[in-house]
Amino acid sequence: MRLASVFTALLVLGACATPAPSSTPADWSALADALGSEEYAETFLDELETRLDAADADLAPDQRTALYRVLYDGAERNRALIARYRDAGPVQQPEAERALLAERTRTDTEAEALLRPTQVPVYRALQRDVRAALAREAARG
Repeated sequence: MRLASVFTALLVLGACATPAPSSTPADWSALADALGSEEYAETFLDELETRLDAADADLAPDQRTALYRVLYDGAERNRALIARYRDAGPVQQPEAERALLAERTRTDTEAEALLRPTQVPVYRALQRDVRAALAREAARG
């Protein structure tokens, strides 16, 4: 998969971005429904495996299975947070942002625990690239 697909998947699921203060309930519903957790996990893993292969640090089959589960579960938790906060007003915005950040941190920690030391920098670089792209996209409005 192309990196753009990963950016789209993460943006849609809110895995790396906080909700915009002007989001409407319809926007939140679209986020929650646009991409299933299974597709998100596969898309992210495809890009990660491409980068790991280039770094000669391939995932073992058991790592892929465990990492898929972590990414899938993290996406499901993000979808639940989106559902919980989609109708949140400005007063709950900071709480929503904290919850999404905590979920992102939890998923990253669980994922990195499954990786070998040579794989962690590749995972972190992919996350940095995704987050930078999302920040650029958000700045464009």
